[in-house]
Amino acid sequence: MKKFNEQEKQITLLEYIQHWEGFRSKPYRCPAGKLTIGYGRNIEDRLLSASEYRMLYPGFTVSAAMKLLLTGIDEKQATLLLKHDLDAIRFQMRNEKWTKDLSHNREIVIHDMCYNLGYNGLLGFKKMIKAIKECDYEKASNEIRSSRYYDQVGKRAKANCYVMRLDTFPANLGV
Repeated sequence: MKKFNEQEKQITLLEYIQHWEGFRSKPYRCPAGKLTIGYGRNIEDRLLSASEYRMLYPGFTVSAAMKLLLTGIDEKQATLLLKHDLDAIRFQMRNEKWTKDLSHNREIVIHDMCYNLGYNGLLGFKKMIKAIKECDYEKASNEIRSSRYYDQVGKRAKANCYVMRLDTFPANLGV
């Protein structure tokens, strides 16, 4: 498991999500029972677009690519899909004024939660968002801690609380 700490220059959102999601080449059922592939991409609720199929399987028809997806993807394809998803999250979050002044580390937490919960799920954290607007990061962290998300996600949510509160990553994210 990759270790991150204060001595490292910066953790990227891509690395952070890859760390927590892990890579699975074949479709599998996530803890919520959804069909998932790669780095946690829910392919049941969020079907791949035609452009995503073409990105993963250039030269194949979309229908042929759909069949190929079910046989599995490699890490390069999973990373392409994750990068595409992260671009979509950044696009969704672009007008959320409460995120504009967040540090790089706290922004990673918010985008990670958006990836894990979905945009609407993230926006359901109204008290956390209010605390962020007030720059009360301890309270924002406590709002994460008091949620069902915290109970369901475990170490990932614990790390997100830590980063939200202290604006740094724990030395070992798995602990």
